[in-house]
Amino acid sequence: DRLQLHILGNFLPWYKNELLHLAKTSGVGESQIILYPPIPSDAVIKFSSQFDIGLSLEQFTADQNKDICLTNKIFTYLLAGNAVIATATAAQRMLAPSLGEAAWFYTPGDVPRLSAGIRRWLENRDLLNKARLKAWQTAENIYNWDMEQTKLTDTVNRILAEE
Repeated sequence: DRLQLHILGNFLPWYKNELLHLAKTSGVGESQIILYPPIPSDAVIKFSSQFDIGLSLEQFTADQNKDICLTNKIFTYLLAGNAVIATATAAQRMLAPSLGEAAWFYTPGDVPRLSAGIRRWLENRDLLNKARLKAWQTAENIYNWDMEQTKLTDTVNRILAEE
């Protein structure tokens, strides 16, 4: 069982049972799903760095905010050096050009495409390692608070100077 799913978070008992039942009926071994309790937010990047791929999965709903929202998890995975599989929401698709080979996008419900993305990296470790390196470089060089804070303070200072 080379493929494992590690999930960090709180689970309602019924949800955990449903997930494990679904996994079992789908032929996924019990040892392939590992659940962790929540950890302090400042430990999440280090925790995530022990894994290869981060899943930044969002559901498409009638709520437009879900489509235009970027959650922290995609940036956490980049900082952790994880290759990313992400749903193709409008917001996450906007990141695609800067992420390049670090990310694989799919539409929710497109199980063959999701499977292809996982299989692609599972079967080609060199490609996975290139994706992980690109993820970390992107986080270091583009999506980095040390760089972004300068843009923010420059903008604020420019606006204040105009008043």
